[in-house]
Amino acid sequence: MWMRLIYGVTIWFVMILSSASFLTDAHAQGRRRRPSRRITNPVAPRPTPPVNSSTDAQIISTAEDQSSSSANDPAADGNEAGGTRAGSGTRRGTGSETQNETQPESLQRTVNRLSSQVTGLTNDLNQLKEQQRTLINLERLTRTEQRAETLRAQQRDVMKQEADLQARAEALEYELRPESIERRAALSGSTRPEEARAQLQRQLQSEQERVRAQLNVLTSSRQRLETAVANADAETDRLRQLTDRDTSDEAQTNRRDSNQADTNATALPTRSTQSTNDASAPPSPPAAPPL
Repeated sequence: MWMRLIYGVTIWFVMILSSASFLTDAHAQGRRRRPSRRITNPVAPRPTPPVNSSTDAQIISTAEDQSSSSANDPAADGNEAGGTRAGSGTRRGTGSETQNETQPESLQRTVNRLSSQVTGLTNDLNQLKEQQRTLINLERLTRTEQRAETLRAQQRDVMKQEADLQARAEALEYELRPESIERRAALSGSTRPEEARAQLQRQLQSEQERVRAQLNVLTSSRQRLETAVANADAETDRLRQLTDRDTSDEAQTNRRDSNQADTNATALPTRSTQSTNDASAPPSPPAAPPL
């Protein structure tokens, strides 16, 4: 029973949809489009001139007479056209002359400005080179001074060692005397004093030889250090003179650049005033056209 009910409802639903679609198609086909009306402009009637009677006043045009007179006398028109062309040519020539006069001036100003910029850049580059050279000389001076101080310290150490060895050599020279050897052998308490004296003498002589060899090495080292210290001092003096000269040259260059900048600053207002006066001067009147 439920199946029948569902089947019937489905059939009614399909019928309703089909009838609705048929009604929509019929309504769409029944609608007609209304033709659009074209707008046509009405033709304006041409006015017809009224016919003048013989009693009315008539206006007579002299344009034909003037055209005929101008055709008969072309010299006057030529003179007028020539004067007009001459005036325009004169004005054009005056403008071109003014443009030609102002163009070299602007080019000259541009060249002067560029040359001044190049000069300024060259001066700056030279100044940078001088500063770099001064810095290099200062660095070399510092290193040379440090090297000289190190050599002096080594020289002091060598001289101290040399003095100690010299004192020891003098003491050995005193101990190698026969009376000194005899005294030390007697104080040793040996039963064989001759052998004790000989052994003591050999020990002192060997020590004396070692001290002399060390003294020779220290003496040669001291001499080399003295030469190195002298060279370092000479290099230090030379670099100090170069540094002082570079510093003085740099100061003079800065002073000269500042003076030149002041001169240029004072000269610029004069040039600008002159150019302003030239620009404000009234132009020359154009030449009169030929008669």
